[in-house]
Amino acid sequence: MNFSDTLDSIREINFLYLSMAQRLLLEDRAAGIECLGLSGEAADVVAALTLAQITRLAASSQMLCVFAQRSAAILAMLARDERGGPLREAVEAAGAAASVAS
Repeated sequence: MNFSDTLDSIREINFLYLSMAQRLLLEDRAAGIECLGLSGEAADVVAALTLAQITRLAASSQMLCVFAQRSAAILAMLARDERGGPLREAVEAAGAAASVAS
């Protein structure tokens, strides 16, 4: 994969992410805000984007979505937790508790 292919992939991911984020916010704003980690103001902007604006934003060479879990140890444990069992539930509960506290 060359640099041009990588940029094309980033743009495609950005477009899909923005489209999914908008759809999620329009279907259930509160769940979308929680899932995406957006402020209410940012959620309003994303929900109101036109297709042309989504396309223009997606054309960025920077990824617009980021990992919610930045801890390498947690990511590694989640990757090994094949059944979605207690570890995944504990991590999700910790994330929910952290968002309530902030």
